[in-house]
Amino acid sequence: MTTKTAAKKKNGFKKFWRLGMEEFNTGMFDISPDGTQFVTPEGEETVGVYSLLSGKMVLRLTGLAERPAAVGYSSDGSLIAVGSSFEHTYVRIYRTEDGALMQTLEQTGKNKYPVNWLQFAPDGITLFVGYWDWRIRMWDVSSGQILKTLDTRSEQGAHDFSLSGDGQLLAVGQ
Repeated sequence: MTTKTAAKKKNGFKKFWRLGMEEFNTGMFDISPDGTQFVTPEGEETVGVYSLLSGKMVLRLTGLAERPAAVGYSSDGSLIAVGSSFEHTYVRIYRTEDGALMQTLEQTGKNKYPVNWLQFAPDGITLFVGYWDWRIRMWDVSSGQILKTLDTRSEQGAHDFSLSGDGQLLAVGQ
């Protein structure tokens, strides 16, 4: 028998439910590629990884300076990216196996902006990050270098976007 998991937006929160399991309220989340876990902020400075089968937390990611603004799994599920909000402008990359911090992606220069959204490319190495400055930066997570910057020219910033499964198309919501 296959049990389905669903997400529904209600009052600004996304709601998970799975037959036979309590529901979860969360503002942002991502489901692992294999469909067994989801990641979501857990308080001001941590992120929780939960089992979709049991509903229990299986991993806690720490070391954040404030509440995360965005979370996402790599295409193979081996990494989780966590983007910061407000004062801190970094993205941290954690290994899902044990929660080890693998990389911190930090903007350089005078103007640094908080993260709005993020998504890994299918290659699992390139991370697209949308910032409050209307730009999406493509990062190489292994080297920590910016590969390219895309200017979306939106008054609201690059709040959300979606990358096609082959990584060739990028749709930006304004």
